[in-house]
Amino acid sequence: MTLYTTFEIGLLSNNIGNDFTLNIFNQKGLVIKSYSGNLNSGSNNIFWDGKDSAGNIVLPGTYIYRVLINQNGKKDIKSGRLNLVH
Repeated sequence: MTLYTTFEIGLLSNNIGNDFTLNIFNQKGLVIKSYSGNLNSGSNNIFWDGKDSAGNIVLPGTYIYRVLINQNGKKDIKSGRLNLVH
């Protein structure tokens, strides 16, 4: 079974030195997976394979994600819900 979702983050072409953190939370509010790094200008894709930080496949359900982007010293936070089904 292939299980994954893609988070697409778009940045303006004139932005450089952008770092990000993407946290995925379970229904209890605990971070189950975290990604961080640098983003390029344009479209960036972050793939989540439906596994937690220990490599275990997570249960079906609703998860919350939060993306923090630091763009040239300005912070932008986006969050939302995703429903994971197997």
